[in-house]
Amino acid sequence: MMQYELIGKPISQQRPRLMSRNNVVYNPQSQDKLKAFLEIKAQHFNKPLYHSPLHMEVVFEFAIPSYYSKAQRLLLLGKPYDKHKDIDNMLKFIMDACIGIIYADDMIVTSVHARKIYALKGRTVFSFREL
Repeated sequence: MMQYELIGKPISQQRPRLMSRNNVVYNPQSQDKLKAFLEIKAQHFNKPLYHSPLHMEVVFEFAIPSYYSKAQRLLLLGKPYDKHKDIDNMLKFIMDACIGIIYADDMIVTSVHARKIYALKGRTVFSFREL
């Protein structure tokens, strides 16, 4: 089982946008996806792609706001993060970023366990296990 980590606030998948001026569809997250792709690729060390069904474990960690007191931070640490950002959109962003590095198509991910929690810093930690 290999574990991967993306440092920074977790990112949600966004819909493609249409430029009304010239009716061109563009992806507003192309830079974010490229950055995530390169970070994952560097951590995968050119290992072969998975071809059998996978289970994915994901923890989306959100930084506790700095204006909270030390006591409030300790109480929130590791607790569920129930604010904005849908977990399914964040999961889709990560799964799409793994295409071509971990697997050829994300359809081989047959089960997922995902959580959003408060942490000291923002990051996304995920791993895969063959079933």
